[in-house]
Amino acid sequence: MTTTTKQRRSAAELLGDPVQPTALDTIESAVLILGQSSGGDTSNGFEFYQRCGGTTCYVPELKIWLAFVDGVWSPTDPETLMQAFCADLVREAAEQYRDAKRGAIEDAKRALSRAGQLFDDRRIQERALKQARPHMSISSARFNRTPHLLGVANGVLNLKTLKLVMAPASEYISKRMGCVYDPHADAPMWNRFICEVLPNADERELLQRAIGAALFGVILDRAIVFLLGESGANGKSVLCNVLSRLFGDYHLTASADLLLQTKHDSDYKRELTALSMGARFVSINELPKHAVWDDKKIRDIASKDDLAARRLYGESFSFTPTHHVFVRGNFAPGSQDSSDAFWGRIIPVPFDVQIPRARQIGDLDEKIAARELAGVLNWALDGARAWRADGEASGSLGKLILPKVTIDTRERYRAKTDYVARWLGECTEEGDDFSEARPALFASYRDFCHASGLRNAGLDRELFDELEKRGFRRGARKGVRVLRGLRLRDERFT
Repeated sequence: MTTTTKQRRSAAELLGDPVQPTALDTIESAVLILGQSSGGDTSNGFEFYQRCGGTTCYVPELKIWLAFVDGVWSPTDPETLMQAFCADLVREAAEQYRDAKRGAIEDAKRALSRAGQLFDDRRIQERALKQARPHMSISSARFNRTPHLLGVANGVLNLKTLKLVMAPASEYISKRMGCVYDPHADAPMWNRFICEVLPNADERELLQRAIGAALFGVILDRAIVFLLGESGANGKSVLCNVLSRLFGDYHLTASADLLLQTKHDSDYKRELTALSMGARFVSINELPKHAVWDDKKIRDIASKDDLAARRLYGESFSFTPTHHVFVRGNFAPGSQDSSDAFWGRIIPVPFDVQIPRARQIGDLDEKIAARELAGVLNWALDGARAWRADGEASGSLGKLILPKVTIDTRERYRAKTDYVARWLGECTEEGDDFSEARPALFASYRDFCHASGLRNAGLDRELFDELEKRGFRRGARKGVRVLRGLRLRDERFT
């Protein structure tokens, strides 16, 4: 006797003999459910969809199954789902078997045998799941898209009314913050910490509003926040660690490739995939030395326009962004784009205070996370309230208004990291009658960048596009492509 036969027999024998008759159509219904009348796997898969479709779904872009439990869609094991579904079929078939009329006992036994087979055979279950996927697929773009609804540990918070609400499954909320919402919670340790590492009130309030804006799943300010501190013990790590715990499921740690120049765009596309399920607080930790911002990536990431992503070995798909990006680093990346449009997307927040060892508190981030997360959430909600108030004048949900100290900091950073301006000043001279061969200019610029510690000088067309923006003109001289209005100053970088 084979193992399969034993499994089928045990599933029926354990249930005993029928004791009461019922209608024959009940048995026929069970047979249909088990797939005999309408194609086996197809019927099983469709029945799984009919029974579980309201509380279970498949996300094709991410290749995961989710179940709606306690008001939130959470990842689940499809095998566990199918086992529960099969167990229900076995119980129903058993009831039909016990209640069958004497003349329908054989049909009931066959129905029960098929239920047992489905329960015991993983291959049949896998085929049923495969058949169910088209009926139960929900795009990742459907999840976490209502900006003012925020999953918290004790429900769903309406950010406009600050009331906990019952959100239906159709809202597709799949994330929760890392704490409960308690309007009376405070955070004294957090407040002392923030005041110490950011003594300038304008910068402190700007950061609070930026974090408050991140609670909403909508992009309005089109900028990234850059936490820059060149010294150690300045509080950046504590801040980001606490915020990552606060945002819980809404937090995502991303690679620096999301914003920096890299060799392979495919890595960037895969990084974007992780953002597609409604991340709201994205942190990028410690940028490498001599890095260069990728202006195109930053335009994409700090935009409300749909983004194109792709899983590894998967198809491309688009989604509407919900994320706010916070970058921390000890080194300021350079830029090959001097435009106001690019620099308007960079919001620097300097962490210049170095906390003396005597005043440092060990594991401060863990202590705040353990005792005060609900209070930190209220601090962020205060920032959201101020962000919304700043947006009311322009008819917007919210707006970040930069204080003068932040604008001045950005302009100093902009001048310091403008490699094109530095190269022009050190290696070229300008004049209406001057011209220089473009290959020689790019070779000079590339060597200058390498000598300055900048590993990636970009493409020659990017350099010449930038130089044209600065007033230099393309031309030709004796069949050689040149740039008019400048020439190389000496032989150092040729």
